[in-house]
Amino acid sequence: MTGLKASDPTVNAIVGTFFNLLSYAKFDAPAAGQDSAKNTVTLIPNGDNNNPPPPAQNPTGLNLSYTINLNLPETSDVEVFNAIFRSLKENLLKV
Repeated sequence: MTGLKASDPTVNAIVGTFFNLLSYAKFDAPAAGQDSAKNTVTLIPNGDNNNPPPPAQNPTGLNLSYTINLNLPETSDVEVFNAIFRSLKENLLKV
């Protein structure tokens, strides 16, 4: 579904996360406000092995991204904009 090869570390991380979250699930507990008789879940494993794949041996690291939306003030003073962008550079773009 991801378009990645099954051996890709990202796929291993996704599957590992799913199985870790699965260990916290309580499928036999009724959902809030629902009849417990209607609330059954059957997990059908895909393949012969029910164990999740091991985590990637050499993780490539965590990549994060962020978006900053600026509402700039109405001004004709270019120094206001210079101060805003200088502050962003000094505080957010540190490597």
